[in-house]
Amino acid sequence: MRSDAWRHLLPLAAALVVLAVAVFLLWKPADSTNAMATEITKNHNKQLAMEIKSGDYREVQTELDRIPFSLKLPEKTIRSKFTLVGGRYCSIQTELAAQLRLSNIDTGEPCTLYITKLTDSLRQLKPTTRTAKGVKVKLWSDDQRFFGLAMPSDNSK
Repeated sequence: MRSDAWRHLLPLAAALVVLAVAVFLLWKPADSTNAMATEITKNHNKQLAMEIKSGDYREVQTELDRIPFSLKLPEKTIRSKFTLVGGRYCSIQTELAAQLRLSNIDTGEPCTLYITKLTDSLRQLKPTTRTAKGVKVKLWSDDQRFFGLAMPSDNSK
């Protein structure tokens, strides 16, 4: 009778194989770029209080003394559109980061710039802009830093 016992398990085994194949074919790991944009959107929407309230980058850099990279705004176009309001520590994908609150010069709307060191995994992300839940997130990097800028999307007004 033992030799026939395995035959009763064949339908179960076949069902498990079909299920495993279906999961393998249908399951797609989260896109890293989307995951990053989603994390930045969630952090931006929290609008947590700034630990340092200052429009002076040097002062914010000095106060956030655990940040081992420059907090100076990376692009002239960014610097010409936003003023610094303050900063705080945060993390982006478990890496220590600076969260800088900016104000849009034209509209006064609060925006958030995240800066962290450029890791190998962040280096893989392509510069892009994504919009979700009323927030537009621009992602880019330079030689040593990774940036994420969150701002209200144009259609969220």
